[in-house]
Formats: sequence, C-alpha cells, structure tokens
Amino acid sequence: MSRRAFLIRSAYSIALAAALSFLTLSCGPTRDAHDGIAFGAEVTWDSLGLMFDGKRVVPAMGEIHFSRVPSEEWSREIRKMKEGGLSFVASYVFWNHFEEVEGEFDWSGQRNLRHFLEICRDENMPVVLRIGPFCHGEARNGGFPDWIFSKDCEVRSEDPAFLEYVRRFYKEIYSQAEGLQWKDGGLCLRQDS
Repeated sequence: MSRRAFLIRSAYSIALAAALSFLTLSCGPTRDAHDGIAFGAEVTWDSLGLMFDGKRVVPAMGEIHFSRVPSEEWSREIRKMKEGGLSFVASYVFWNHFEEVEGEFDWSGQRNLRHFLEICRDENMPVVLRIGPFCHGEARNGGFPDWIFSKDCEVRSEDPAFLEYVRRFYKEIYSQAEGLQWKDGGLCLRQDS
C-alpha cells in the first residue's frame, strides 16, 4: 500500500471513529431513558436497531471484570458507569479465578458472582456475562485453570473430556445466576461465550 493510500485510509478511519463516538455520546441512552428499561422486557431487533418492549434503545456497554475489583467498590463503579451513559455492563467469568484447584469452586469475596449480579440489579444495570470458557481479558491461559492442562483432553476443542469440564463450570455459573437471568425477569440479558 502506498503512503498516500495509507494516509487516506487512516483519515477515513479517524473520521469514522469520531462520527461513531459522537453518535454514541449524543444518541446514547440518558439516565431517564435507561431507567425505563424493565428487566425481563421483550428484546427484539430489526434493521434499524435494538428494542426493549418495542422501545428503541442505542446500547452503550462497558466492561468490568468484577473478580479483579474489590467487592466493596462494585456499587460505586457500576453507578459511575451508569452515570457516564452506559446502559449495559459486561463481565468475564474467568474460570481460573473460580476453580484454581480442580473441583473446588470459590465464589466468595470479590469472586461472588451472585452478589455482583445483585448489585447490578439494585443499580438497574443489565449484565452480559461473558462465560468463556476461553476469555480474551488479559487472563493467564485465556482464563483456563492451570490444572486443565494436565488432563488428557484438548482445550478449546469439542473433545468430550474437555466439554465435560466446561459443562461442570457452566453448571456452577448457572447456580450463581439462577433467577437473575433475563428470561426470569432478571438482569442477565445474554450469556455470551
């Protein structure tokens, strides 16, 4: 690519980023508009965008890795995100934070997923759980616990032995989020891998 073509492409990219930033800031949900989204609302979409109970929204999502933040700071951080115009929060559930030792799950302290979800519910902030099992969040081993690499299975594959470990992890996550999922009138809009 020539230098001129590179500079033109870069200018277009910067202009596009600026336009998208402006649209996100100027058209994003206000605090009042966000407060009007009821947990468990019917979520639909069309070629123009996303709707909650037929009401169009322009979602703006921020990321917080709750297991990396002291639990006593969660409410304040979620409130700041909401006041900054965000309408959703996403969070990874890093496997290696919760099952450091095979078969021993720790959901206490800043690892307490259910408490984090309850705080988000109290702050009226819907959550997208990013449950992996592989996580792009600057986590060692992509979030996989160290012990999984000593097992006779291929990680990040459809290997039945690996998928059985993943199923066990997902079952634990579900037990933490039970009753708080969007389908139950809760705040977990989507669980994403």
